[in-house]
Amino acid sequence: MAYLFAIIVLLIIYIAYESIASRREREKLQLKLMSKNVGEYKEATEPEPETVMPEEELDEHEELENVSPEDLLKAKDNI
Repeated sequence: MAYLFAIIVLLIIYIAYESIASRREREKLQLKLMSKNVGEYKEATEPEPETVMPEEELDEHEELENVSPEDLLKAKDNI
C-alpha cells in the first residue's frame, strides 16, 4: 500500500514539473514568434544589468536620528 502511495506522489510531482517546464518553453516560443528580429529577442530574454551608484554619488545627508546633538549644533544652515 505504501508503494502505491509513493508512486502516486512521485507521479504528481512529475506532472507538476512537466507543466512548469512546458509553460517556460511556451513563453520562450511566444517571445521568439513576437520578436521582429534577433536583437529584439535578445533584449527580451537577457536580464537587465543592475545599476550600482558609486559611493561618491550617494546621498551625503544622514538621518536626523543618527546624528549626535553636538553635530547638529555645529552644522551650518543652508537655506
